[in-house]
Amino acid sequence: MIKVAVCTPTAGIVHASYTMSLVRMVLHYLQTPILGLENEERGIITQMQVGANISSNRDNMVEQAIKQECSHVLFIDDDMGFEPNCLNIMLARQLPVLLANYRRKIPPGLFTAVTKDRKECLTTVDSTSLEECWYGGFGFCLIEISVLKSVQKPRFLMEYYPDSDTYTTEDYPFFNKVHAAGFPVFVDQEVSKRVTHNGTFIYSFDQTLDPKWAVPYQERK
Repeated sequence: MIKVAVCTPTAGIVHASYTMSLVRMVLHYLQTPILGLENEERGIITQMQVGANISSNRDNMVEQAIKQECSHVLFIDDDMGFEPNCLNIMLARQLPVLLANYRRKIPPGLFTAVTKDRKECLTTVDSTSLEECWYGGFGFCLIEISVLKSVQKPRFLMEYYPDSDTYTTEDYPFFNKVHAAGFPVFVDQEVSKRVTHNGTFIYSFDQTLDPKWAVPYQERK
């Protein structure tokens, strides 16, 4: 049986595009056959964990998904927009970890996914199918429950690098553990072109950002 737990950590403010996208996606998922899985029974649950500790929020939702015998966890951030068929496309791939590539909301708008040789993973108009990667963002990320059971808590604990005095985001250490457990990670380029990262305006895969936008207006004058 396919049973997806849609899991969203949030500080308490959810973007309108996320809400509308989620409703449309759930309806599409329940009504539309999934290639290769047409005869599977399917279910879905939704979870939203409110709080400032995103690492704990993610682990709490994963534990609930395991208890409710879900087959997959779909992480979606509260500032994402996505087309209704994104979940169905990903499920049809039948891979352990699959994520969408999207731009960061700060200039120059680099993509979140990183290739196996630690370079920026690009999504273009010509990008198709799947591309193996090292890690990416959790903005829209489908994970089989077997992967999450194999990676023990704390799954999403941020790391500190004293040489650069910086912290990682919670996705980086998780994907390192996933690789150590022997699971590959892929970018779904078709889904990547169907998601947006929404801030003061919509950040889509084919939109570049001018670095000067990061400079305060008074300094630019």
